[in-house]
Amino acid sequence: TLNGDYKTALNNFRRSVPLAVKNEFFRDTLQIFSGMSTLFIKTGQSDSAIHYAKMVAISKDPGLETKNLLEAVSNLAQVYKFIGDKDSAIKYIELSHTLKESIMSNEKNREIQNITFNEKLKEQKAAEAQLKYKNKVQLYSFILGVFVLGLIAMLLWRNNSQKQRAKEKIEKAYSE
Repeated sequence: TLNGDYKTALNNFRRSVPLAVKNEFFRDTLQIFSGMSTLFIKTGQSDSAIHYAKMVAISKDPGLETKNLLEAVSNLAQVYKFIGDKDSAIKYIELSHTLKESIMSNEKNREIQNITFNEKLKEQKAAEAQLKYKNKVQLYSFILGVFVLGLIAMLLWRNNSQKQRAKEKIEKAYSE
């Protein structure tokens, strides 16, 4: 529908429908119908806009995207308002508001889940950093302990060697 080339856009939509059905991309089919409804509103073809929007609105496909349903319901509200069917217009305006609130609620829930997830991720990273620090401290303590034990062993060996030499000197002095 760019640049008002509605004829080309409609031809593209119509060529896309059989492909989507053939490949069993029913969600895409509903997206195409939603787009066709919007196109028919822009070209002033109310009956066609209603037909395609209702195909989306009454769909029981679980793969139906809320965005496409909202577009179809909004299109129905707009067309019924334009043609003067106030009851239907009100019905679809209310449904449109309900869908918008649902979308906003879902987005808020997603934001809360993201915040919670990020906080848990930060806590996990902090716990990992703390564990890493603890492991480093343990490693350095172990190395220091081995060094101190080595130093003590060396001092004891040296002390023992000096005692041995002193004993040998004393024994040598007694034997002379």
